[in-house]
Amino acid sequence: MFGEDSSTATVDDARRWAGAYDKLVAFKRELLDLCHRYVERSEPEVAQAIKETDVIMLEMELSRFEQKRDFWKIRASELGGNGRRRGTN
Repeated sequence: MFGEDSSTATVDDARRWAGAYDKLVAFKRELLDLCHRYVERSEPEVAQAIKETDVIMLEMELSRFEQKRDFWKIRASELGGNGRRRGTN
């Protein structure tokens, strides 16, 4: 996302990005849940189209956002809460 830079991130930056990705993960899960509910009450052709397009795309996006969230959580942990990168004074 715009402004994301792991090489210069402070612990506050890392926590903010982890939080942003938490929200995106929640949003994608809501959309997937809506798709699955819609599939259950749709005609077979419509259900199949949703499963073959929307569900696949949302699952891929969800996975990518989860990976980015996890990266930022680990990054925040690595920064150790002092607001600086390791190895700096």
